[in-house]
Amino acid sequence: MVGTPVNVSGITAAQTYIVTVTDNKGCTATDNVVVSVHALPAASIAKDGDLTCTKTTTVLTASPSTGVTYLWSVSNQTSRSINVTSAATYTVTVTSTTTGCASSASIVVTQDITKPNANAGADKTLTCTTTSATLNGSSTTSGVTYGWLASNGGNIVSGGNTATPTVNASGLYTLTVTTTATGCTATDVAEVMLSNTPPSGVDADNIGGPLTCIDNSVTIRAFPNVATYNYAWSGPGGYSATSRENNVSLAGNYTVTVTNTQNGCYAVKTTTVLQDVAIPAANAGGDKSICNSTNTTLTASGAGTNGTYQWSTNATTAAITVSPSTTTTYTVTVTGANGCTNSAQAVVTVTPLPASGLTGPNEICMDEYAVFNASPLVVGATYAWTFDGGTSLDGDANDPSESIKWSSAYQNMSRTVTLTVSKDNCSNTYTKAILVKTGVILNTQDNYPVCQGGSVQIGPNPNDGSQVAPGTTFQWTPNLFLNNNTAAQPLSTPPFDITYTLTATLNGCAVSRQIMVDVNVNLNPVADAGQRQDGMYGQ
Repeated sequence: MVGTPVNVSGITAAQTYIVTVTDNKGCTATDNVVVSVHALPAASIAKDGDLTCTKTTTVLTASPSTGVTYLWSVSNQTSRSINVTSAATYTVTVTSTTTGCASSASIVVTQDITKPNANAGADKTLTCTTTSATLNGSSTTSGVTYGWLASNGGNIVSGGNTATPTVNASGLYTLTVTTTATGCTATDVAEVMLSNTPPSGVDADNIGGPLTCIDNSVTIRAFPNVATYNYAWSGPGGYSATSRENNVSLAGNYTVTVTNTQNGCYAVKTTTVLQDVAIPAANAGGDKSICNSTNTTLTASGAGTNGTYQWSTNATTAAITVSPSTTTTYTVTVTGANGCTNSAQAVVTVTPLPASGLTGPNEICMDEYAVFNASPLVVGATYAWTFDGGTSLDGDANDPSESIKWSSAYQNMSRTVTLTVSKDNCSNTYTKAILVKTGVILNTQDNYPVCQGGSVQIGPNPNDGSQVAPGTTFQWTPNLFLNNNTAAQPLSTPPFDITYTLTATLNGCAVSRQIMVDVNVNLNPVADAGQRQDGMYGQ
């Protein structure tokens, strides 16, 4: 007869159990059984660490190491050690190979893969003046380390394993923050940009030039006109300025540095201020010599195109005509187109005209010589005469004194005697008007023969116009043996040969002729009239 099984539990030591069996008749029987208690294996699990970002597998090892079998809750693995890769509670059942007793142990495997906080900080910009930058990395997670990686041309100068590295090139900078305990990382990127473009369209010029003697200021200008640009000028004589436009007064090269204040980059341009201060080569035309009462022309030069002249006479033309009476210095101020001036002088030396004059008669009888004189005489002078149809006695016309006559062709005409007196290349001319008067006509024979003791009528026929002009008066000399010494035809009764001088006068003009009375002494005895009272002797 089989009874109902009875489970016992909670015993910790060997126990004897008695069973009493009572049948339906009330009959009983007893029996006992000894329940022995075997010790359970001391199951336990050891792990080599929890899972982290760097520890992705952990080893679970069950104990005891011998006399038992193992059964894991993960895929029914039966090895003592198993590898697990995820967080969970892992259980192992350890069964004694001798008693069959089993015990279990569990272990919790945790996983910490929480990423730390990573902040690479604000982006940076390198410029022409800011050539390096410090990145400001940070993390709100404690127990972390920092590491930076440069890419796209970036360069880390120092501090690559710190939160704040120094960089000097544009590019991407990746910050890796690592939690020391878990090895978990987080990244963030900071960009370093480069702004090194110089100002565009930079130029420089100058207006109002070149510098001259009258324009002594030129404006230099820088371009473009941008509010964020600074301008720094340098130039001759230590010149400096910071305005975009400036007035300068020295010639030379002016250099402007145009700086973009937003990035410190700059561009340089130069403009050259020219200068024209050349002094004109003034020339007054050279010294001149003139004679008094004449003129000369002074011609200045050196002003060039658009230049001007200003003479001390107030004339403003290049050429002036002057006629000073004394030696005079003339000054011309020459102004070039550049306003620069220079002066030159010309001395006009005045030589006095020779001071002389012309003397002589106002009237002259035709065919009679009249004397004309240069008076006063000028030492060292030369003389030149013109006679207006007259002829000189000596055949020339260059003596200080000249004897001149005019033929009957010029009777009753006015003639001009001209005298030019020259000395030291200067001449003075004197003139004298004269009247050529109708002269004496005296035509008669020169010799009259007469018998000794006889008489002869001598002289021209006053009634013959071809021999003598009407109105002519006569004078015979000597007044010997004549019946009338003022008659045209007196009777001459000379005792011997005699020569008379007949002077005929008309209009103040006189002509003399020698007339001889030839006494024929062969026919008559010679008569001696004796000594005359006037001292004349007979022949």
